[in-house]
Amino acid sequence: MGVTSENGTTQAARTLLLLLLLRGPFVGALLNGVCWRRRKFTPDHRPIGLDMAATGSQTRQLPTTLDDENFAKRLRSSYGAAALGAARRYHEFGIQLAQYLDRVAFLSRCMNVRLIPKNYKLQNEHVQSTAKVTTILMKYSKKLMKVDLDHNRLRKEQVEKNLERLMYKMKKIIKCRDDLKLIHSICHRDHEVELKKLQKVSRAEFRELLAQYRKPVKYTDLAFSDEERPKDTDSSTTDSE
Repeated sequence: MGVTSENGTTQAARTLLLLLLLRGPFVGALLNGVCWRRRKFTPDHRPIGLDMAATGSQTRQLPTTLDDENFAKRLRSSYGAAALGAARRYHEFGIQLAQYLDRVAFLSRCMNVRLIPKNYKLQNEHVQSTAKVTTILMKYSKKLMKVDLDHNRLRKEQVEKNLERLMYKMKKIIKCRDDLKLIHSICHRDHEVELKKLQKVSRAEFRELLAQYRKPVKYTDLAFSDEERPKDTDSSTTDSE
């Protein structure tokens, strides 16, 4: 009976010694690894856009708009209202950028080929239409176009900077890269759709102006080219006022 007790005490001492030896970086790393794996795969830490789990064998599809109710709710609950607000502003600025890009390209092409769109063509029905009056009206119609082109260029640059700032902000708030990529993908797609829609209209207007002013057919290619800086063809005739 005494031998059994002594053996038991010895075995307990050995076990305690073994546990003391095992305590250290290895055990700590092992325990931390287990905790990290559990944290990683819990529903609260999955990418909200890519969490496709659903009842049965069915899966949810990725949201295609920031107005998706479930996506917006989960984005807000996971990262806060600031994340959802930043994402929506990013989308809004993307649409604005498409508008300014199209306007800058259209006005640049018109000025390069010396076309004046109807909205910029100054007229005065109460003044006798002499050659000099026509020249003055044409001159200031071009100046009006140039001022509006400069304004659209400035706004385009401002919107681009706003997009950069918002992306930087979202990277700090939205830690999951998959969620950030999903937001960027939705915004970029809508930007491209808006830009193509605007380009279709502006290119048709450009062709009509070419026909109206009887410009060579070769200028039609400008409707599909990148923006070119306008040439100041009236610099020699500009008034000093």
